Amino acid sequence: MDLYNLVMKIPYILMILVGITFIIQLYVGGLNNLSIDIDNYNEGEYRSTIVLENALSVEENATENLDYSYDHRRGVIPIEFFTQKLEDVDNEPGYKKNGDHCYIPRVGGLDGENFAFYIINLDADDMSPGLECSSDESGDRLKTVFSPVLLVQDGDPVPARLYIYER
Repeated sequence: MDLYNLVMKIPYILMILVGITFIIQLYVGGLNNLSIDIDNYNEGEYRSTIVLENALSVEENATENLDYSYDHRRGVIPIEFFTQKLEDVDNEPGYKKNGDHCYIPRVGGLDGENFAFYIINLDADDMSPGLECSSDESGDRLKTVFSPVLLVQDGDPVPARLYIYER
């Protein structure tokens, strides 16, 4: 190989090395920044969503002595979980309070310390009294996720919206 061919290949070698360096920097730096963003910004919403999914399936673990004939599905919850305040018993359907924050002991992650709930009634005419954990405001708590639910009251479903928030 003569000197002329070697000198002519130097720009091509430099372009290839710059291209490879650029791709490696994007790959390594981009994935690192993306994982940091996911960990920092969405971790609270992700954890809240998992607790919400646990709350939507709380009826599956309910005791068999609840008397209603509505189809057992995700998001159909007996109203007793929101109207009966529990004192010491955790295996009954009902809720507990930790200060102003409500929680259901049967729901995994919804412990009143890290996550709590409130419920908003969508049809005020059909709702029975006794919903102590209800609220009319929805924007005052950060990292809130919600889902529509049907509360079963005497066999009739009542539409509501269940909010889970991080304390």
